[in-house]
Amino acid sequence: MQTDDLLRRLQYDQEFRQEVRRLVLSEELLTLPEKTERLRAELHEEIRRFWQGLDAWREEMREGFAVMREEFSRVWDAISATRQEMHEEFSRVWDAISATRQEMHEEIRELRTEMREEFSRVWDAISATRQEMHEEFGRLWKGFQEVKEQLSLMSLNLEKLATIVEKQSVDIGDLKGRLLEREWRDKAPAFLSRWFRGLRVIDYPELSRMMEKAEAEGLLTEEEGTQLMVTDVIAEGRLKKDGTVSRVVVEVSWTIGRSDVQRARERAQILSRLGVPTVAIVCGSAIGEQVLHEAAEQNVWVLVDGARKDNRFYSFRSQLLE
Repeated sequence: MQTDDLLRRLQYDQEFRQEVRRLVLSEELLTLPEKTERLRAELHEEIRRFWQGLDAWREEMREGFAVMREEFSRVWDAISATRQEMHEEFSRVWDAISATRQEMHEEIRELRTEMREEFSRVWDAISATRQEMHEEFGRLWKGFQEVKEQLSLMSLNLEKLATIVEKQSVDIGDLKGRLLEREWRDKAPAFLSRWFRGLRVIDYPELSRMMEKAEAEGLLTEEEGTQLMVTDVIAEGRLKKDGTVSRVVVEVSWTIGRSDVQRARERAQILSRLGVPTVAIVCGSAIGEQVLHEAAEQNVWVLVDGARKDNRFYSFRSQLLE
């Protein structure tokens, strides 16, 4: 699996992503969201209880102020009845108010102190949680980097494997080509029997004598003779169409390429100098459309093995003789 495929699965496959998270993360990391959620719930509960206590204190203050208002009303009535009593009552009330104010200030100071302490504890808990989360995320990031390095190593290994597979594919293709070449040497008359009669493969001794004679007569150079000697198959027979004696130059390759077409054409032209019409043929198991088009332009026959089991060959160009 390549890196892009793995990342795509991590992005879209939830089950695969959960399985990777379970394998990569520790049990503590997996339970971290649950612990954080539980701590947040506890913090919310503490704050809720604090506000409930504050609301209760406010209610008590309102009730206290209501009592004070009633007391002031009675004092005012008493003052209205008698100025002396008013002064006395006012003095007592004032003393009571002063004491009450002092108590209120003390209670408020104590409440502020408690609130500061409570908020300090809450803030310390939040800070501790943030620190723990930071450490956990640090470990998580480290784990992610390790996974990333492992993925990079896997990618490098996959590239090496792809190189090995590609080399093996080339070797296998070369082996298939050699086997196909041997089959053509043995069965060329059968493969070309649709267009030729009495076709026989020219073996190396006879071909060597032909080259020596042609070189001696100046028809071929030594290099051209060598090219013909390494041709995959050279055969001679009569065309069924008109009985003309002809020769064929066959280049065999598992996958027919541009170079195969060029060699077949050039070697057929060289062999035709010996006075016998020569047909250039390329054969194999597959060919691209562009190479097929170039073969047609160069008048090179193309035979592709379409059904290997029964050895049927199909021509892709109308220039193949019917």
